[in-house]
Amino acid sequence: MTVAVQTQRQRTESVARWAAALDRALHGGVEILTTRDGARFATSTRQLDMLYRVTETTCECQAGLAGDPVCCHRAALRDILGTLPVVVVHIDELGLGPCRSCQRGKVEEWCCGHVSGFAPCGVCGGSGVMPVAEPELIAA
Repeated sequence: MTVAVQTQRQRTESVARWAAALDRALHGGVEILTTRDGARFATSTRQLDMLYRVTETTCECQAGLAGDPVCCHRAALRDILGTLPVVVVHIDELGLGPCRSCQRGKVEEWCCGHVSGFAPCGVCGGSGVMPVAEPELIAA
């Protein structure tokens, strides 16, 4: 009799994983809430009634409890604190051009025959840069 043993792969930090986590946080509507005593909590991307206690290095979410050093909640917190690892790449180095669907990342909203406001572009996500390909979905 053969028994299959499932091993859990050790997740590691990388700039790419932090960038993907921040993207999930922004698109998932993660908000960081701070109590008067300085404790921080993050809203869940899936459960409207769930908060996770979060620090720069720990999170009570499923990924955090499983030992993953990167999650969207920590990415959102680190982004707010200015401690998120980033790589600066100039658009001209990638050969990318401006988004052809918007004006600097925004599209006009019309009402009653006139512009009533602006919304983020759905094609470029508000960046103003034409995306090269569909982003890879990475589970937390």
